[in-house]
Amino acid sequence: MTVEEMAVMAWLVGAFVIGCAIGTAYFMALWLTVRILPTAAHPGRLVLGSFLLRFVLAGTVLFVMIRFGGWAAIVAALAGFLLARQFVVRRLLRPDQASAAGV
Repeated sequence: MTVEEMAVMAWLVGAFVIGCAIGTAYFMALWLTVRILPTAAHPGRLVLGSFLLRFVLAGTVLFVMIRFGGWAAIVAALAGFLLARQFVVRRLLRPDQASAAGV
């Protein structure tokens, strides 16, 4: 394996890890929003603000991945993002809820 190939592999692993981190933050923030929603004074503002914050954060990071890493980096980041969703759902749901949700 050449140095160039190792650098590409390191970038892809980094993109995957960043995707996992962004995905975890995105879905944990979504879970927190849903938990706070029943007691919120302005639920519409909470939902809109939470969505915008999550969307801008994830979108910005994924845009940077596309810009500097190309298609391979975005695929690795999206794979990490989707894996993070599975992790968060399994971590937050009780076993009976997870089986009902098909996770």
